[in-house]
Amino acid sequence: MSSSSSSSSARSSGTVVLEETRTIVVETLRSALFSSSSDDDGKKMSFFSLLNSPQRFMMKKDEKMLFREPSLDVDVKVVCVLSVALFVLNKTVKVFLVEPIARKCLNSSSLGEEEDDKKNKKKTKRRKERMMKKAVQKFSQSALEAMIYLSFFLLGLRIVKTQPWFWPSFNWWKNQTSDSRTSADFRGYYLLYVARYVAEIISVGLEYDRKDKREMLLHHFSTVFLIGISYAYGFTRVGGIIMLLLDPADVPLHVAKLFKYVADARKIELNKKRSGRSNNNRAMATQRAITVGKRCQFMADVLFGVFMVTFFITRLVMYPYVVYSSHFECRKFVNVERNLALLIGYWSCIVLLYIVLALQAYWFYLILKVAIKVVTKGEAEDVRSDDEGEDEDEDDTEDSDDENELEGKKKK
Repeated sequence: MSSSSSSSSARSSGTVVLEETRTIVVETLRSALFSSSSDDDGKKMSFFSLLNSPQRFMMKKDEKMLFREPSLDVDVKVVCVLSVALFVLNKTVKVFLVEPIARKCLNSSSLGEEEDDKKNKKKTKRRKERMMKKAVQKFSQSALEAMIYLSFFLLGLRIVKTQPWFWPSFNWWKNQTSDSRTSADFRGYYLLYVARYVAEIISVGLEYDRKDKREMLLHHFSTVFLIGISYAYGFTRVGGIIMLLLDPADVPLHVAKLFKYVADARKIELNKKRSGRSNNNRAMATQRAITVGKRCQFMADVLFGVFMVTFFITRLVMYPYVVYSSHFECRKFVNVERNLALLIGYWSCIVLLYIVLALQAYWFYLILKVAIKVVTKGEAEDVRSDDEGEDEDEDDTEDSDDENELEGKKKK
């Protein structure tokens, strides 16, 4: 009896998790894609639902499911399901869509063509494969992140901006902890945001090494804990504002990286063409490589400027105000000392907010270093990328191994 009852309980719990996942995804997409109107009771009804059977989309029937307080037992499982789904979706899009485009954009057909020396032919081929693999990986990661940040920013702009408490800031705190219920679309945006960062933690752990990998993991873990604590203790309004502010700056950054990678690929192609025998076709290809490289470098520098301004406004002007409001304005409306659990949750959020703010200041310092390089050297370089020196050492080591192998064959 006990085993059958436990199995039936597990099945019912799984059904609830899947139903909640389906509900929040459907409602989030519906709010994002279609305009909203109001029914007679003042509840929001999407244009999509008005086109369908009223019995199927009656709010009163599923009111507890669509508009409810946080339920950690269900929501944590929903986040796990969404994290796995987003990770698989990201990998699928990256492998089957983004990487083929990256190879087409970065391919340097002349790389290694002029190597007539048989001794260097194998070495050149292996170096070309390593360079291409690394470039495709970096290009694909930036393209995927640009799509993710843009999608979540547009989704948040659509959902968070339409909330009645969006502005002024004291509305973030009025009756927040006494009534922590959230609509299905806003709850879906919240849980999808957490799931996205969980998936990104896995991706950062698996991707190529970068100079700020530890800082990036610290940022992602801090964001997950911050959003989770704010959701558990009812501070979802300010959480939605923070999520909306942290996304837009990364869009021009990653698009600028794409142009930069293409410009670098054209430089490699140009160097190889210049080292070979000259003819009319090669001269035209060289000129085309110069033109494409200059245009891509110009776009990279322009977009880096856009990123720098956007980052400063959203993360070093607006976000610090949110931290101030959370630290000081909140206590005018919320008695955080009324119980120990709320007090611990509140100060945990404050500490994490300041950690994220410190990371923004550190990253802006790196941005200023890139800006100085743009002014002094004329082009932007990603100081957060992986250390190229390590790759060069690796190339030299493998090349020396190849040479020793060839020398051994000659002696034999």
